[in-house]
Amino acid sequence: ITNEENKFANSEVRDVVSLYLRRNDKIRFKKYVDEHGEGINRDCMNMLNTFVGSKELKNYMDDNCGEKGVERNMCKAITELIEDGRRDGIKDGRKEGRKEGQEEYRELVNKLNSKLCDDGRMDDLKRTFTDRAYQDSLIKELFPDDWIILNNV
Repeated sequence: ITNEENKFANSEVRDVVSLYLRRNDKIRFKKYVDEHGEGINRDCMNMLNTFVGSKELKNYMDDNCGEKGVERNMCKAITELIEDGRRDGIKDGRKEGRKEGQEEYRELVNKLNSKLCDDGRMDDLKRTFTDRAYQDSLIKELFPDDWIILNNV
């Protein structure tokens, strides 16, 4: 099935096919869920999950959709699953950003240490080992452009 031109008499089949066709487009997927979500039941989601093989969706349904035969508003379940994914993405992005920032800062500290050694400023170098504020002030003084980029000023 490559399109929705076929009209399905069974609404569950229609939902499964429609969601499957939207699986790679979160905006269209969410729009469909918003418009048809009240009628999407656990069986539809199980079938969709069989097609797409989403571990996250299966785990979410197992944890939140109750005992067999007990239906839950799948629209809400899918929306919550999408929101969980968004929060995880933000969390991962922040973690990656911090890691990149630490690496950039480490490179800048190494650059400072090398400059202080080359200039024979051993007392300043020793002080930077224990005084982070002093280290930062020297970086700002000696490498202002790098400091601005690092701090997005």
